[in-house]
Order: sequence, then structure tokens, then C-alpha cells
Amino acid sequence: MDGIFAKVEQLLSFPQLGRMVPELGRPTVREVFYRQYRIIYQLMPDGQLTVIMVQSGRFPLDESRVA
Repeated sequence: MDGIFAKVEQLLSFPQLGRMVPELGRPTVREVFYRQYRIIYQLMPDGQLTVIMVQSGRFPLDESRVA
């Protein structure tokens, strides 16, 4: 769990670090990986970021769960 929090801390300094989520195709919704987990987050217009979800990368993304 600490590793996931550390990865999110890294995003606070480098929000563009992640790639665009391929299933969604929206430039503001991005993802980074920590071990087998996908950390999906949204870049906000004011420069903040919001973590939308953390899920196992072993399962397909349920697009209905991403706003």
C-alpha cells in the first residue's frame, strides 16, 4: 500500500507522468502502474489531480466506473 501512495505523491510533482487511458481516449484521464495495479487519475483544469480508482491490472477496466 505504501508503494501506491508513493506513486501518487510522485504524480503530484509530475502529473503528466502517466499515459492516457487507452480504453477511454480522454487526454485528462491518465494512468500509471505500480506493480500489478493501475492507478487511474484525472487532471483537473486548476492543475490538481483526482485519483479515480486503483484496480488490479489483471482485469479489464469497467468504463462505467470512470466518470
